[in-house]
Amino acid sequence: MELTLAKSRENSKKTRAKDVLLAASGLMLLGLVGLSDYLTGSEISFGLFYFLPIWLMAWHFHRGVAVLFSLLCALVWFAVDDLSGVQYSTPIVPFWNAAARLVYFLSFTFLLSYIRKQLHQSKEEVKRLSGLLPICASCKKIRNDEGYWQEIEAYIRRHSDTEFSHGICPECAKKLYPEFADELLKRWKKTGT
Repeated sequence: MELTLAKSRENSKKTRAKDVLLAASGLMLLGLVGLSDYLTGSEISFGLFYFLPIWLMAWHFHRGVAVLFSLLCALVWFAVDDLSGVQYSTPIVPFWNAAARLVYFLSFTFLLSYIRKQLHQSKEEVKRLSGLLPICASCKKIRNDEGYWQEIEAYIRRHSDTEFSHGICPECAKKLYPEFADELLKRWKKTGT
């Protein structure tokens, strides 16, 4: 028990250290993109590169962290635009541009977060369906996650989009309906149904 608890604490520390490292990497990447954007001037757009730290945060953290980074990216881009000395026709233009960029960044964040969530759910479903499945050797019922036994059809229907149609295999037809089996087998071979 103590060994498991110690291992859990160690894994938790490693996870936190990884999270801090990823967040620091995202901030450094954002700083590098902002600095590069500033140094290249207003003629060369670095807009595409602002998506990199957002991608890093959206893929490795929950949506809130990625939203925060989207806001930071929009603010950095606004600051770089302001420091570059570009003159606009009206003072509202830089604010409008910053708001439009924030919408781009947030759209990217929500899309990527949704894709990450769907991928995680798919992985969990595959893991659940590909593991060992307790099945009764006699009646073929399956023990579900709550520990109850249920028909195999009900279990599979609950865990997938599969629908069932029932038939009878040739061996069971011979065993259960010997008087009709030969006629059924001939019909199945002829029609394929």
